[in-house]
Amino acid sequence: MKSRTTILTAASLLLLFPLAGLAYLGTFTRLHADDFCIAGSLEQLGFWPSVVQLYNNWAGRFMYFISAHLVAPSGPQGAAIFPALVIIAWLLALTWLLLPLLRRAAWPRPLLSALAAAGLVLLVLLSTIPNIFQSIFWRDGQVNYCFPLVGLTLLGGLLLRAWLAPTWPTAVYGVLAFGAAFVWGGFAEAFGATQAGLLLVALAYAAWMAGPETRRRLLPVLGAGLAGSLIAMVLVVIAPGNLVRRSALGEGAGLLRVITFSLRNAAVVLGKLLLWNPGWALFASLTPFLCAWWQEPGLPGPATRLTWRLLWAQSWFRGLLLVPAGAFLVATAACAPVVLVMNAYPEERTILLPQTALVLGVVVGAGLLGTGLRRLGWLPASAMLFERILPGAILATCLLAAGFSLWNSAAQVPELQSYVQKWDARDRALRATHAAGQTNPTVFGLNNRSGIGDLRAEPDYWINACMAQYYGFSGLTGK
Repeated sequence: MKSRTTILTAASLLLLFPLAGLAYLGTFTRLHADDFCIAGSLEQLGFWPSVVQLYNNWAGRFMYFISAHLVAPSGPQGAAIFPALVIIAWLLALTWLLLPLLRRAAWPRPLLSALAAAGLVLLVLLSTIPNIFQSIFWRDGQVNYCFPLVGLTLLGGLLLRAWLAPTWPTAVYGVLAFGAAFVWGGFAEAFGATQAGLLLVALAYAAWMAGPETRRRLLPVLGAGLAGSLIAMVLVVIAPGNLVRRSALGEGAGLLRVITFSLRNAAVVLGKLLLWNPGWALFASLTPFLCAWWQEPGLPGPATRLTWRLLWAQSWFRGLLLVPAGAFLVATAACAPVVLVMNAYPEERTILLPQTALVLGVVVGAGLLGTGLRRLGWLPASAMLFERILPGAILATCLLAAGFSLWNSAAQVPELQSYVQKWDARDRALRATHAAGQTNPTVFGLNNRSGIGDLRAEPDYWINACMAQYYGFSGLTGK
């Protein structure tokens, strides 16, 4: 057992080091585009008047506006710190989410195993999303998508405990699920659809597959969570600002188009995850498979000739079929709002939502496959295999992934340092110019950063206007 603890600790550290490297890249983040708009509006109007003004004139994301206004006073220093805080919070939330599943599977050292699995999921996700800057580092994408995803991860952990290890009355879980789902549902429209899709899938599975006692305990909790999510979505949809936003975004799609195009988009996201990132896809599937083979105590499965009925009676087999399918349905729901509003493929930063569901589906599905084959006796279980070969293979895959990620992160540092030095120099120049009493200065613009725009020569460009408001100028011209 001591050896097992050592292996799990080493695997966890190997996965945490590259996450720390990605968090370090996040420290080169500053304020960009919409960040200036929120901070400037807060400075000019005050907290609640600014939130109400944006709700009435731009979008219904009430929790996004509240959260963005809460973090805006932290300025560029906060923008540099929050990516690391979000990564840490998400890692802990994923560990909490996975812990009851591994305890249910009777794995030794479930907490260490959950930490390693959480590190694996997060490393694969952050290494395969198309634009980590827009999704994780940039404050606008971070608040819109990362904040509620961390919250949804905690909600998932709450639901698993209501199902597998309830310690409170059902009513308590129901109230917590309603409140959490309502809060997280008030962020981006795509996230609200993702959360509602997850709760709908869970509700359908519980109603169809669970026993009477589990249904009695779980269905009210899931129903309460779904109600909170739908109420939040209604408040987002009916916002007056959505009329303004819709007129700017153009025509959306009809119901049939929403369904078919969303399914197609989810398939494209999955295809890109697997085909554009074959190394990470292999790591995401092989490592949990090997871990399940190594950790699974080998509880007996069907001893007779296998039939569909005998296989379906095994919880691992039902999970192997239903978890990936459910992940794909949730990914489809995440794509639906973009199709509904813009009849388009999701933006790069929005792909974080469907890809989170798909990565979790791949990792959990691979672990369930290893568990099932071990229980069927189809995977050998010799002492040398369990003491040397499997632990060595697990550590080797983690070492390769960690080394590649750290090398990739290190390669980006010089360019990021150069950009931040220019940003900081411009920030100092603008503050000095304002202190000197100038009202309409001209200052150099920076290159677009990962698709996020910067100052232009036209003083009426929206980023120019937001930056002028943030720094206290009447106007700002780029050069």
